[in-house]
Amino acid sequence: MTIEMQFCLIYNSNSEVGIQLSYIYTKETIKMQDTMEQEIGISAGQIYNYLAENEGQSTFTKLKKDLDLKSNFAELGLGWLAREEKVELAKSGNSLKIRLR
Repeated sequence: MTIEMQFCLIYNSNSEVGIQLSYIYTKETIKMQDTMEQEIGISAGQIYNYLAENEGQSTFTKLKKDLDLKSNFAELGLGWLAREEKVELAKSGNSLKIRLR
């Protein structure tokens, strides 16, 4: 990912100096963000399908182990589904239970 930063010294009429910082996002950065969103969407689809094939419910630990999603995409995909109101989440002791709506 490439993010360029530019610093500019700014002088005002009272001889005070300030610094202005600006970020420049390159096409490479935007492409990476799009790819990340696609991977999260794919993970959400895998989670949804997994739940549909397992009586519409599972614990998060079992789901994460069975799907073996890389990095934290299990959490991100589940968050996507929760925001879209596709799943219900319930804490039961130390376990997080997930159920399709």
